[in-house]
Amino acid sequence: MSFNLEELSPRQAIHLKSQMVRCMLKKRLPAIRRADIFLTEDCNLACDYCFVYGKESCRRMSWETARKAIDFLIAESRDVQDITITFFGGEPLLEYPLMRQTADYAVLRAGENAKRVHFAVTTNGTIMNEDIAAFARCYNFNYLLSIDGDKESHNKHRKTVNGEGSWDIVTGPNFDLLKSIQGWMGIRITVSPDTVERLSSGVRMLFERGVNQFLIGYDLDAEWSGAKLKLLALEMRKVADFYFNQKSSGAPIRITELDETLGQRRERLHGLWSCDAGRGRVAISTSGELYPCARFVRPNPDTEDYKLGDLESGITNLRVWFKLLSFGTDIRPKCITCSCHDVCAGGCPAANLHTTGSISNPPLITCVITREAYKILAMNHLTKQRADQVETAKVNPLRLRGHSIENQ
Repeated sequence: MSFNLEELSPRQAIHLKSQMVRCMLKKRLPAIRRADIFLTEDCNLACDYCFVYGKESCRRMSWETARKAIDFLIAESRDVQDITITFFGGEPLLEYPLMRQTADYAVLRAGENAKRVHFAVTTNGTIMNEDIAAFARCYNFNYLLSIDGDKESHNKHRKTVNGEGSWDIVTGPNFDLLKSIQGWMGIRITVSPDTVERLSSGVRMLFERGVNQFLIGYDLDAEWSGAKLKLLALEMRKVADFYFNQKSSGAPIRITELDETLGQRRERLHGLWSCDAGRGRVAISTSGELYPCARFVRPNPDTEDYKLGDLESGITNLRVWFKLLSFGTDIRPKCITCSCHDVCAGGCPAANLHTTGSISNPPLITCVITREAYKILAMNHLTKQRADQVETAKVNPLRLRGHSIENQ
C-alpha cells in the first residue's frame, strides 16, 4: 500500500508524525518488564495507613480489561523473556476467580511469545483455602502476608470494616493452612510511630510462629517525632542483631536488606535515583489506566498528574515518562553531600510526592532509615572482619604478631 504524503489532511499528518515518533522512541526506551495489576479497590479490612485512599467497592477490573493488561505487557516487554505480574487490591483475593483466569491467560500468552511469566501476590491473610493456597504452588510463587508484628501492633491499624482487630484471623487456621502447603512464609510489616517500640520483639515472636522472611516497611506518610525516630534506629539495630545471630546458627530466616554488603549495595545503587517505577514497570488500575507503580494509582490527587496513559492508547504522557527515565544523582542536590548518597536511591517517589511535594525530595524518615541501615551494614562488615582475623590467629598466631585487632 502506498500513499502521497501531500494528500494527507493536517489531522492525518499529525497522527502519522506521532506514530513515527512513538516507533522511534520504542527502540530507545526501556521495555516494560513488570505490571502491577489492580484487580479491585475493594477490601474487607480498613487499615488506616493504606496508601489506596478512597477505596470504592464498585471498582473492580473486568475480564476484558485484565486480558488487555496481559496483552499490553506481552507487547511492551518486547524481547524481554522474563516478565512479572503482581496482583494488587484492595484485597486481591476478593477477586480470586479473576486472578486465576488472568494468570492462566498470562501463562498462555507468555508461552506463545517464548516468555516466562512470574507472579506475586500480597494478601491481608483473611481469605484462604486449599484451592487458593494450591494456586500459588501451581504457579511457583509464595503469598506475602501483611502482619504488623505482635497482636497489639497489628490490631492498632489492621482492623476489619467493623473496627475489630484482624490478628486472630490472620495468624490462626489460615496461617497454618498456608504454612503447611507453602512451607516458606514471608510477611510484610508496616511500622508506625505508635508501634515502633515493639518492632524487634514482634519480629522475634513471628519467627517463632513460623515466619521465615521479613519485609519491613514504614508508614512514610505518618508524623515521626525526633523521639520516635531515635526509637526506630534502636529497634532496627535490635532486629539486625537478632537476624545476624539467627543466620549464623543456620536458622531459616531472611531479611533481604541485611543480606548484602555495603560494597554490593553501592554497586547496585551506583548512579541510580528512585526505583523502577515507570522505568520498566507500570501499574494498571481497575479501569485500565497506566501509572508508574501501584502507589501512584489514585492514592492522592497530586499523583493524577503522573498518569502515563491507558491500555487503549498505551503510554502517551511522554513528559512524565521522560522525567522518570531521566532520574539521576544530578537532580538531588540536597542529597549529594550526604555521606550515604552512594547507598541510597532517594526513597519511594510516590511517598516523596505525598510528604514533601516533590518526587525527588525524600522525607526525613527515609534519611534516618538509610543512615541506620548504613551503620548496621558497616558494623556487620567490621564484626565479620574481626571474626576472620581471630580465626586466622588461631590457625597461624605468628601472622598477627604485633598487629592489634582492637585497632581495626
